[in-house]
Amino acid sequence: MAENNNDRQVNITGWLKWPNLAKANDMSGKFQVDVTKLSPADLKKLKSVGIIARDGADKDKSDPDAGMYITPKAGRMVPVVDSKLNPLSLTEIENIGNDTTAEVSVRAYDYTYKGKSGVGAGLQGIKVDEMVEYSAATMFEPSDSGYVAAAGSTEGSADDVPF
Repeated sequence: MAENNNDRQVNITGWLKWPNLAKANDMSGKFQVDVTKLSPADLKKLKSVGIIARDGADKDKSDPDAGMYITPKAGRMVPVVDSKLNPLSLTEIENIGNDTTAEVSVRAYDYTYKGKSGVGAGLQGIKVDEMVEYSAATMFEPSDSGYVAAAGSTEGSADDVPF
């Protein structure tokens, strides 16, 4: 009798980190996201289907704030919805930033690759609960003095284009 794949699917809640949901990750070639700060209840759900979470403190570039985490992956874009189950636009998906909280659906699958075998986490879909928009400027703090762009300023307009 064939195994029911839905028996190996679980929903977990965590903080998203390094989301690659609008385009595949350059290194893996997959759509993926780190789901961090997993609760003991979510770790138990994952273990029940054979998925073992990793500890952020043990990463090559240690990230103890990540706590226990997994990196589910998919070979295609997965559904991403808001808290009311409305699909997010591609632009909204591109703007999902680190520390967005979400419910993530993952399916366990068995794999064998280059002589190693184990259980992988297949990304099935994401429901965004609290959105943190990506901003490239989050590494800076505002200054009390210095250059400030004029409100609503743009560099010319379509009418200024010489061709």
